Amino acid sequence: MTRTEKIEKTLAEGKDITFTFVGDSITFGWHYCTPDETYTAVFSSLLAKKYPSASVYRYDGIYESEAHPIHTYEKKEISAGNRGRIHVIRSGVGGNTVARAAARFFNYTGELASGTRSDFIFTMFGINDSLKNQPEKYTDEETFETRYRELLQNIRSSEPQAELIVMSATTCRGGLEGYIEKTHKICREEGIPLIDMHALWNDHYKDGMENFGHGDWLLPTDSCHPTPASAKAMGEKIFEDFFK
Repeated sequence: MTRTEKIEKTLAEGKDITFTFVGDSITFGWHYCTPDETYTAVFSSLLAKKYPSASVYRYDGIYESEAHPIHTYEKKEISAGNRGRIHVIRSGVGGNTVARAAARFFNYTGELASGTRSDFIFTMFGINDSLKNQPEKYTDEETFETRYRELLQNIRSSEPQAELIVMSATTCRGGLEGYIEKTHKICREEGIPLIDMHALWNDHYKDGMENFGHGDWLLPTDSCHPTPASAKAMGEKIFEDFFK
């Protein structure tokens, strides 16, 4: 059964489908976008258009600091229907590494803010893990690979009903290449689908262009966080790759 068939069958039975996005500040998003402009918001809106008979809800995770897990989720109705419910849960915490995500495991496993368990879990890590100038976050590439495999295995064990999808880190900032390669390797060897966000950003990059080579995709003072323009492109890519 394809993903589309699974979702359509579940909704036709009046049941729930839950998408959970786990990551760092790129997933959290709204310090640089409004809550309605993040890539999870874009993805939610596209789901509402694809399934107009379903009710679609978005849950935006809120945290107090990098050292703390999400403490609440703000719920927003995207569309109202009468054939099943779709939940999109944004579980991004700024500064998260693979190790920090493992420490807040309960944020995105088990019964979630929606009262449901995940059907699809997306993860995106690597940017903070690669920061050599921040030793409280940094891990070398080999340790990153080991920890990421462990995290994904733990998610699989805890949420056997969910399909895992990994997204590579976004920015073209130097020093990240090895972490992208490790992400590809993990997905290839573990049989996990990959959405190559790094390739999306590479395609947009132009040497010498303003804002670190990314134009309107980045702020002038920030070398990695998405603007509404790049968040829109990311949400559209997730949607396109997921349903292709």
